Amino acid sequence: MQVIPAEQETRTLLLVLERGDDVVACVKDVLAREGAQTGLVTAGIGSFSVLQMHTITRAHGESAGDVQMETEGPIEVGSMLGSIQNGEPHIHFVAHHTADDRIFIGHLEPGSIVAWRAEVGLILFDATAMHG
Repeated sequence: MQVIPAEQETRTLLLVLERGDDVVACVKDVLAREGAQTGLVTAGIGSFSVLQMHTITRAHGESAGDVQMETEGPIEVGSMLGSIQNGEPHIHFVAHHTADDRIFIGHLEPGSIVAWRAEVGLILFDATAMHG
């Protein structure tokens, strides 16, 4: 087990993403702008036009046996939560593909595109940027 404490004052941010935004790219842009490498994705909701994801295919053995998936929307996102380590967001999500009535659960990948709006909450443990 790893325990990663906040070494200094934390920053809490709400990202409001708009049509065409790539969720993972936007989070990474904010991390770079804020000078942060570690934190939490505390909340997330919204809609996607494109979902890029991976999920595990087995629970035992040498590796998780990831499978990559892509689907196009309309997709309603009920939850996004995760961690940020070494500047990389690791976002888990639950979403409903409304046209196909399918539920997707897994790990969000770059290329997941906002259809209308998405909101993502971040707590950054090591933000170094100065704000006025």
